[in-house]
Amino acid sequence: MAGINKRLPKQVTDGLHELETAVATAMLHGERDVQTHFGTLQTMYEDLASMGHAPVEDNFYAIVIGSLPPSYDPFVSALNTTSSVVGSFLTPDNLMQSITDEYDHRTLAGLPRGKKMLPFMQATMPERERGGSWT
Repeated sequence: MAGINKRLPKQVTDGLHELETAVATAMLHGERDVQTHFGTLQTMYEDLASMGHAPVEDNFYAIVIGSLPPSYDPFVSALNTTSSVVGSFLTPDNLMQSITDEYDHRTLAGLPRGKKMLPFMQATMPERERGGSWT
């Protein structure tokens, strides 16, 4: 809470501290939709920013990574390694988009056998790969 202005009323500083703690400890649990989770993190970030206390970009990046379940560790490690090798680091927004894409991939890969593909999926697949169902 060192970054909170001492001239603010105690009720406001308590609220800021609560919000900063909520952002820092937010976790994606179970099968919760990753887009909803990131929307919540973004809202908390924007609330802090509107009060003049937005987390530094590096800290918010760490918060996003820390909020993910361990099953995302290999994916995040691959992202960080790739961006380090390329010499271009991801912004928190790019990180959240990449993780959302991975979440979507995992969700689609988990479709039950025999489940029909959505029309846009079938339309984007090469002809030889169209089978009408996900395996």
